[in-house]
Amino acid sequence: MTRPFEALEGARRDRIEFERRTAQEVAKQRQFEREERAKKAAEARREAAEKRGAQPAGPSGKREAPPTTDQNAPAGEANP
Repeated sequence: MTRPFEALEGARRDRIEFERRTAQEVAKQRQFEREERAKKAAEARREAAEKRGAQPAGPSGKREAPPTTDQNAPAGEANP
């Protein structure tokens, strides 16, 4: 004997589970596409910087200033 309400409830649960899995897969695909676009953009920026001949910045993100000398020191001696 078939119980119609149980069959309907089982079908409803299956549909909800399918929709949940589908939504998760779509979200994963979007995340993957965003990461790929970000990687391509970073690579394009890196290539553009190389093309311009720019030197990459140091680890702090700032370029170091050249060392200065003491104006009062005798010639040939630098201030430590």
